[in-house]
Amino acid sequence: MRPFIDTHHEITDLLNGEGKKLPLVQIHMLEGRTEEQKKQMIAEVAEAIARTLNAPKGNIRIAIYELPKSHWSVGGVTLDEKETLPKQ
Repeated sequence: MRPFIDTHHEITDLLNGEGKKLPLVQIHMLEGRTEEQKKQMIAEVAEAIARTLNAPKGNIRIAIYELPKSHWSVGGVTLDEKETLPKQ
């Protein structure tokens, strides 16, 4: 499964009273990447969002949601089940 990146959300920082927009990036992917890979991905995604949206990096929020293969399905079959099926 390739990471799914959702960049359509922005949250508003109401705590500081400025009402500034904070880009919120949600990344859904299968478990198994190293901490180093995730850190590098976070840094590169933040850089891309800062560059394309002209947003200060300090305003960018990134959340990673890691899913086990048993929690993701295609065609009603989980990915861990699919791995046990004979190749066609």
